[in-house]
Amino acid sequence: MSKVIEFINENRDKKISLVVSGDTGFYSFLAFIKKHFCDNELEVVAGISSLQYMFAKISDFWNDAYISSVHGKNFDYVSKLREYEKIGLLTDFSKNTPQNIAKKLFENGFENAKIFVGENLSYENEKIYEFKVSKLKDYEKKFGMNVVIIKR
Repeated sequence: MSKVIEFINENRDKKISLVVSGDTGFYSFLAFIKKHFCDNELEVVAGISSLQYMFAKISDFWNDAYISSVHGKNFDYVSKLREYEKIGLLTDFSKNTPQNIAKKLFENGFENAKIFVGENLSYENEKIYEFKVSKLKDYEKKFGMNVVIIKR
């Protein structure tokens, strides 16, 4: 990443664009870039976020949901689901998989909660799944890039 900064600094007389995937508001490359450049030197153009897209796909709104990225983090799904009717999560491939989330919720009495898994959102191979926690906890499939929405 330091080579990117070096390149930009060496070419300040040119217009340079950085195109990255993901949501600019959730742990994006933007945080790194902002450490090296002033806000007035940046123009951030965001697309539709994956959580916004996923909530639209399940015909729901998200102004009352708890939203978080759980990439590699410890996260207390149980207390958040007790506090909020809905949770929207950016997940990972090892610690916070849809199945691991479902197991934790099942162990704490949320066996009838619904979990929606959006896989490869906006791509040709997009899939949207709907599960009860009790079914997802033992589901064998490994999901690709995904977003999870949990509803009490």
